[in-house]
Amino acid sequence: MKILTYNIKKVIEAERAVHIKDEAFICVEHRVDGSTRWTAFIGKGESNRDKRMITISPSGDILDIKRMAGSAELNAISLLKRDSFNSIIKNDLFMELYDETKKELTEI
Repeated sequence: MKILTYNIKKVIEAERAVHIKDEAFICVEHRVDGSTRWTAFIGKGESNRDKRMITISPSGDILDIKRMAGSAELNAISLLKRDSFNSIIKNDLFMELYDETKKELTEI
């Protein structure tokens, strides 16, 4: 007789709440294919022209700026729900890395 060994993925749903300074500028730390990214959702209102989603990497090799549909709040919640690792980060911390990354990538 053989023993069959396997893993079961358990899904546990838990409500979380975080404080944010500005509902129109929310920064989330998350992972993409095992690599850490920080994404800022900026803007609210009807027009997509004024709303942005900016993604950077703490390693400094990614700077991706796109127009964003929906509000910063709804986009942040959607990203936070994807993985328990994902969390809110301080806007100031995001801006520091954004400035460093932008400077490094424009020097290339």
